[in-house]
Amino acid sequence: MNDEKALFIWQHCSGFDAVETAFGTFNGRDCIYLDEFHHDEPTGTVTLRGEVNGSLCHPPLTEQWASYSLQFFGVTACEHTDIDAWTWRSNSCFDRATGSAWLASFGDAIATTHTHFLVQTYDDVYDIIAERFEFHPNSRNA
Repeated sequence: MNDEKALFIWQHCSGFDAVETAFGTFNGRDCIYLDEFHHDEPTGTVTLRGEVNGSLCHPPLTEQWASYSLQFFGVTACEHTDIDAWTWRSNSCFDRATGSAWLASFGDAIATTHTHFLVQTYDDVYDIIAERFEFHPNSRNA
C-alpha cells in the first residue's frame, strides 16, 4: 500500500474498538504471530493462521503460545502494510474501525453490510473490509 492510501485509511476513522475473541482481546506488537496468509479472491475469503502470545491476551491465557485461525468472509477489500510504516493508531491488535471513510468510499451497499477490520501482527498490518469473521482457537485446520 502506498503512503498516501495508508494515511487515508487510518486518518479517516473516528476510532478503533478492540474485537473480543475466544482468547479475549490482543495487545502488544508481540501478541499475534502470522504463519500463513491466504486471500481467495473468487470466494471473497481471507484466512490468517498462526499463534498468539498468551501473556499478551486480555485476560491472559494459561498457555504461553496458542494457535489460531482467523477467517474473514465477504471480503471486498484487503490492504497490507509493513508494520514499520504503520501509524500505531489502533486500540488493540484486532480492531473494528469506526467511522471509516475507506469503508464509506465503497458506497451504501457495502457500508451497511460490511465492517472495516484491522489486524496487527508482529510484522504486518492488514486492513480488511468484510461482512463477517470467524475466530477458531487452537485450530490450524479451520
